[in-house]
Amino acid sequence: MDRYIKVHSAAQIGLKNKVITSIRPLYAIIIFGGLIGSLFSAVIIVKTDRAGEYFLYFLLPLGFAIFLICTLFCNSKIQNKNVFIIFVGLYFIKLVITPAVSAMSGWYALAKGEGYLDYLSEAILLTVWEPVFIGALLMIYTNSREYRIKSNFLKEYGIKFDGADLLIIIATLFVVGTLLYYPPLRVRVAWLLTIETNEAVTPVVRSWRDFFTANGRQLPLGIIDTLMMKTFYIIRVLFPLMLIEKIYHQNWRWRKKAFLSLFIVLLCAQVTTEANGETILMAIGLILLLFMIYPKLYESCGKAIIMFGVVVAGMLFALKVKGSSGDTQSDVTFIQSISATMNAYMNGPVNLAIAIKAKENYNMFMGIEEILGGLPILNRFFSGYQTSTIFNEAFWGMKGRTDQLLPALGQGYMYFGSVFAPIVQFFFIIWGLGLEDLSEKAESIKVKGYFIFMAVLVIWTIGNNLSHVMSFFIRYFPGIIILYFKKYRVKVKS
Repeated sequence: MDRYIKVHSAAQIGLKNKVITSIRPLYAIIIFGGLIGSLFSAVIIVKTDRAGEYFLYFLLPLGFAIFLICTLFCNSKIQNKNVFIIFVGLYFIKLVITPAVSAMSGWYALAKGEGYLDYLSEAILLTVWEPVFIGALLMIYTNSREYRIKSNFLKEYGIKFDGADLLIIIATLFVVGTLLYYPPLRVRVAWLLTIETNEAVTPVVRSWRDFFTANGRQLPLGIIDTLMMKTFYIIRVLFPLMLIEKIYHQNWRWRKKAFLSLFIVLLCAQVTTEANGETILMAIGLILLLFMIYPKLYESCGKAIIMFGVVVAGMLFALKVKGSSGDTQSDVTFIQSISATMNAYMNGPVNLAIAIKAKENYNMFMGIEEILGGLPILNRFFSGYQTSTIFNEAFWGMKGRTDQLLPALGQGYMYFGSVFAPIVQFFFIIWGLGLEDLSEKAESIKVKGYFIFMAVLVIWTIGNNLSHVMSFFIRYFPGIIILYFKKYRVKVKS
C-alpha cells in the first residue's frame, strides 16, 4: 500500500457537502406540533385526578413552549442542523408526550423505594428549569459564533479501495468467523424483528487458564467474546458505510444508487444485539447521510421515509416494552409499562425525584471516582460506589439491582447543584453539533457517515447520563482510528 498515490481524476462532483436546507419545513412542523401537543397534554394533565404531589405536572409542557421560543432566536443556520432538530423532537417527547402517557397510565411508577414523592415537586420544577436553561444558553452560544457554509466536495478517486476498507473487511471476517467457529457466542446477536424476545444473554466462556470445560467440550475464551462484540459494534456502522461509498462512486443514475444504499442500511440494521436502540440510531444516522449525499432523495421522498421511520421506531418500541413487561407484576397494564419505560429513558420527574433523594448519600469524591472509572484502564482502579449505584438503591429500596438509568439531569444535580444541573445536557448538544460540523467538512463518505452517526448517538443520549455517553464514545472511538487509514490507497490494476 502506498500513501496517497494520486487522484486519478481531476473532476470533482459538484455536490455541496452540507445539511439539507430544505429540511427547514420539518422544523416548522415540530414547532407547530409541539405547541398543539403542549396544549393537548396540558388539558389531559389538568383533568386527570391525581395526588397532590403530581399537581405541578402541567408545567412540563409550558417548559417545552418556553424552550421553543428560545430556539426561535437561535442562529438560523443552527436551526437547520439535523442534530438540533432531533434535540427539539426529543424535548417534545420528554416534556409533552411522556407527561401525557404518565397521566393516562394513572401516574404509574415502577420505583419501589420510599419517600421519593416528597421530592417530586422539586423534580418537576427542575425539569421545567432544564429547557429554559438550555434554551437561553443555546441562544447566547449560537449567536456568538460565526457560521459559514463551506462548499466542500466529495472527492472521487480512481483507486477504489483504501486501508480503512481493508481493515473493515478483516474485522467483518473476524466477527463472522468467530460466530461460525464458536456457536455459544451466537446468542450475542439477533434479528431486529425479534426485538420482543431479545434479551441480554451472557454466553458461557472459559478463562485462559482452562483448556476444557467439565464435560470436555472446548468453549471460547472470554477475551474472544469481548473482542468480537467490540468489533461488531464498530463494523455494524463502518461496513454499510463502505458499501455506500463504493455505490456512490459508480457511474449509475442517482436514483439507483440512493435506493440501493437505503436497502443496504435497512438490511444491515436487521442484525442487532440486546442494545436494540443503538441499531436504530445507526439506521437514523446513515439515512441522514443519504439525504446529505443524495439531496434529490430527500426532495422526492424524504418526508415519507422519515414518517415511515417514526412509525417503525414506535412499533419496535412497543414490542420492546411488551417483551420486557414480564419483569413487572402481572397486573401492570401495557400503558403503564410504556409510562415506566418513557420516564426511565426520557428523564421523567419521578426518576429525577429519586435521584434528588439519592443525593443524600453522594459526596464529591464519588463523582471524581465515577468519571475516572469511565475511562479505559483506569476503570480497573476506580470502579467503586457510583451515582448510578446509589440511585438504584433508592429506586428499588434495596441493594443489588443496577438496571435503571440514572437521569442525566439527576447526575448533573448531584455534581453541580440545582441551578447548573442541566449543564450536562447542554454539553451533549454542543458535542453533537461539533460532530455534525466534522461530518459536513469531511471529504470522505465513510468519515462523513461515521461522524453523523456519532452526532445522533450523542444527542439521543439525552435520556442517559454522562457516564453512559462516555462509554458509548469509548466503544465507537476505535472506528475513528480505522478511518485514519483511509489515506493509504490500495493499488488496483485495471
